[in-house]
Amino acid sequence: MKANTAASFEKRQKGIFQRTASHEPSSLFRRNQAKGTEKHVSDTVGDDLQNYRSKEGTDNSMTEVIEYLYSELSDDPELLEIVEMFVDEMPERTKSLAAHYEAEDWKALQTHAHQLKGAAGSYGFGQITAYAATLEDAIKSDRPESEIRAAYEVLFDACRRVRLSPA
Repeated sequence: MKANTAASFEKRQKGIFQRTASHEPSSLFRRNQAKGTEKHVSDTVGDDLQNYRSKEGTDNSMTEVIEYLYSELSDDPELLEIVEMFVDEMPERTKSLAAHYEAEDWKALQTHAHQLKGAAGSYGFGQITAYAATLEDAIKSDRPESEIRAAYEVLFDACRRVRLSPA
């Protein structure tokens, strides 16, 4: 990705989170504050995109360490079963996401990203929500295809790393 395209993508992405930052903090954010981990998930999106970009063009397939994404709700016994269903359905969701991407069906990809944005947040996967919002916005705003592809890659990678809990 060209440097100027990457910079404009990051600028727009930060704008998305600045617009949402004016809203009242989510219950997930308040719960993280109570646990002492008040860093909001949107704070990490720019870092994750930068880290992903730094891997482009390199073959890390044999040495890459996978960092799994765990639900913030997995420690709630009342919600564990439905979070587990979401995690179990993620391979199908990821396959559908990939099919839309490979077919270059941007409208269907936008719709899928929108659905994933809402669902992931409901099940405690705030990072997925943020990545899906970035992809949805890139398509909706008719951004260059390179930006759409970069946003898709980050979302797809994150979806592959979804797990119920570390234990």
